[in-house]
Amino acid sequence: MYSNEYIIRRTRHKDGRTRSYINGAPSTLQLLRSLSALLTNIHGQDEHQSLFKQDTQRDMLDKYAGNHLLVNQVTLL
Repeated sequence: MYSNEYIIRRTRHKDGRTRSYINGAPSTLQLLRSLSALLTNIHGQDEHQSLFKQDTQRDMLDKYAGNHLLVNQVTLL
């Protein structure tokens, strides 16, 4: 389930039950939460804007640059 794009959908039925889907496939709420924690989130309140957190920016930049080996080496120091 690795892709550059995810389509996340959550439906709510009249009786209150919800269902979650990732790229059209049924998903557990736990998997949806795990995936959404990795995605950039933009909300109206600053405390929810993980993009502005220094650690998040560093992690995203390292992942984009493919620096996982270097990150592991620095972490071990």
